[in-house]
Amino acid sequence: MISFLMKKRFHIIVWAIMLTYVAFAPALYARFFLLYGKPTQEDYKELPAQTDQRKYSIDGLDPIIYKGQDLYKLWGWAFLTVDPSKPPEMYVRKIVLTSGSRHYYFPTTSAQRPDVQKMFKDHINMNLIKSGFLTLIAKDFIWPGEYSIGIIFRDKLCGCDYYLTTSKVIVRTANQLQMRKAKSTP
Repeated sequence: MISFLMKKRFHIIVWAIMLTYVAFAPALYARFFLLYGKPTQEDYKELPAQTDQRKYSIDGLDPIIYKGQDLYKLWGWAFLTVDPSKPPEMYVRKIVLTSGSRHYYFPTTSAQRPDVQKMFKDHINMNLIKSGFLTLIAKDFIWPGEYSIGIIFRDKLCGCDYYLTTSKVIVRTANQLQMRKAKSTP
């Protein structure tokens, strides 16, 4: 048996290296080489209470190549009606992907949405031009599964947090992210 192992040691070493690579390469790639679409570390022990004083739409989840990285762009619009004197840019918005005890927080970038302003001009007396958002998501940081999409709003003045769960979910498969309507909507 020992002579057999000695004769085949090169093959055993090559197989051990290949199996180690398959097991650890995706995690190492995500941790050390991906620069964009990473979730942020947050100190929420639990998510803030749900608010029903909100309007939103998750418009799309598109695969994109950003600075040489394969990412997904989640985009839409959202604003709170808690205080009509505060426009959307008075809040810092974060996208939250939630599945059981797993929470992934992604920063957003504000986007101009004149269509939203036009849509609500007769109903809501607020400046909604900057109600749009987009966020970049690298699928390699997310465990496979189904995640509800939520949005946290942090008031820049008082630091108050508001949370909403949307009617959409993201499904992480082995090779991609897909968005679809949730089975039960809030």
